[in-house]
Amino acid sequence: MKSFSATILTEGSGDKGFGHITRCSALYDAIQTSGNRATLVIDGTDEVRSALSGLPATLGDWIHDSDFRASMLSDADCVIIDSYHAPLELYQELVDKVRLVICIDDYGRVPYPPQSVVLKMEWQANTGPHPIKVVHGHNLPATWYEVLLRKEFTNTPTYEVRQQISIVMVSFGATDLRSFTPQVVTTLTGLYPDWRINVIIGPGFRNENKEATMDAAIGNGNISIIEKATASDMKQFMLKSDLAITAAGQTLNELARIGVPTIATIVADNQELHAQTWNKRGFIQYIDGRKGYSKTLTTELHKKIESVTPKNIRKKMSDAGQKIIDGHGAMRIVRQIKETI
Repeated sequence: MKSFSATILTEGSGDKGFGHITRCSALYDAIQTSGNRATLVIDGTDEVRSALSGLPATLGDWIHDSDFRASMLSDADCVIIDSYHAPLELYQELVDKVRLVICIDDYGRVPYPPQSVVLKMEWQANTGPHPIKVVHGHNLPATWYEVLLRKEFTNTPTYEVRQQISIVMVSFGATDLRSFTPQVVTTLTGLYPDWRINVIIGPGFRNENKEATMDAAIGNGNISIIEKATASDMKQFMLKSDLAITAAGQTLNELARIGVPTIATIVADNQELHAQTWNKRGFIQYIDGRKGYSKTLTTELHKKIESVTPKNIRKKMSDAGQKIIDGHGAMRIVRQIKETI
């Protein structure tokens, strides 16, 4: 087959977050730029377009509207599904209709149909043998391991680990559901008043969270508030940062690619494995924020910051992240799809 057509089904909103959309946009770009055709379908409202950096997408309830879903699959050779909400029977429907179905998975959410291929992020790979399955006559790994990064993170300049921490990036995703951003900014300005802090305001921030963050920055010339940051913007802020304090979602993978030492905060159950695995790999320190911000969490954050202050510690963290992610995962998936179809 000279080229293929893929439909990418995912979801996102101010409540659900935009992490799925970010990594699916990476696949969309890789499929399109390699001479194939992709259709990106999102269960969400117009607010998700802010996470797409101009990429075209069709919005609709593909999970519950079977007619709409069928119309999106009419000429697909491959379906890629990235969802925390699609039921198991929908996956079975897809493998009955489409030649190749790829299920992006973070934590073994459902027992995916044996005719499908599961795509896990590379940080979940183990060193043991990977089982083989037969899909439409092809011997394929039962699980593929890759990290999907936006095209802006394919090639990156050399990251410099400086002697001291002076510039910090704070980013709690597109939505910051637990409103950690203003509280972390207040904590940092109290503990480290000389630090420059770049604060990323996501497109899904609630108004009260955004206003509280703005209030925390009033009168402090060391704090910069950044709204509507593009992937290129994020890359530049990461390159400038000596330390990042973030949620434990998709942004961790981009930070690892750059090599920015990071303290991650688990804010949802589905981030726990992500944080634990990156910690075992030596890239991050993390704290558990699922019970909300508190004095205990402030103390933990302070301890984690102090533990990564020495340059040699941060250099090890930086090297560990860069060693695992090379930025070419999406294109390798495209090649694997083409070989399979």
